[in-house]
Amino acid sequence: MLSLFYFSLNHEKIYCRHNLHDEWSKKVRRRDKYKCQICGKKSKWNHAHHKDGYDWCFSGRYIISNGVTLCQGTGKNGKKKGCHNLFHDKYGRSKNTKYQYEEFRRDNTN
Repeated sequence: MLSLFYFSLNHEKIYCRHNLHDEWSKKVRRRDKYKCQICGKKSKWNHAHHKDGYDWCFSGRYIISNGVTLCQGTGKNGKKKGCHNLFHDKYGRSKNTKYQYEEFRRDNTN
């Protein structure tokens, strides 16, 4: 009985966190008019990226100003990487900061 209750609590926690992230992502992309803030590509599939990383900046996880819209690229075949993957290729996928984003934007914006 206790393990079922524990699973239920964990499931609720995951569901709640997922909903918060989805809402945050929609609000960031809507604010940016679904346009990549680096290259200008517009798509409803663009990604809401955390300036200060989700993995360490707990207080900024769902703050709209901590997000920016970046493009995903042109598909799984890897012919053209989007700005989101180019950012992570350069800076890695953890412990990212808004200063890295600002440097990336400065170096890559037309």
